[in-house]
Parts: sequence; C-alpha cells; structure tokens
Amino acid sequence: MQRLVLRSTVVAAAIGVVAGLIATQALQRGFAWLIVDALPLDAATLAAVVSGSAALVFFACWLPARRASHVEPIRVLRSE
Repeated sequence: MQRLVLRSTVVAAAIGVVAGLIATQALQRGFAWLIVDALPLDAATLAAVVSGSAALVFFACWLPARRASHVEPIRVLRSE
C-alpha cells in the first residue's frame, strides 16, 4: 500500500518538477531583472530547489502512507 501511494506521489511530483523547469526556462528573461548578482539558470540553485522539493514531497506523503498502512482495511470499511 505504501509503495502505491508513494509511487503515485513521486509521479505527480516529477510532472510538477518538469513543468516547473519548463516554466523557469520560459520565464527566465522576464524575471531576470529581479535577480541580483546571480544567473537566472544557476545550476546549483535549480538543483537545490528540485532536491529540496522532492524531499518535502516524499516525507509529506510517506508519513500518512505509513500511518494508513498500519490500519486494518476491514476496520476502516466497517467505520464508514
């Protein structure tokens, strides 16, 4: 059960990261004036943001999935 939840979450996060990187490429020139003393596509910054976002997504979904996997499915079905 945990794998199913985490897999679907990772797929959604990967789609979001790819969409964000595409948006970054598309909007870099428009927002370049806001960035002082940094390149718009600084590889270290992009890597830090992507890895930080991926870690947050993983832990935000792992804990509820772990809790849900410890509950017996029949108890949940009976309570509804």
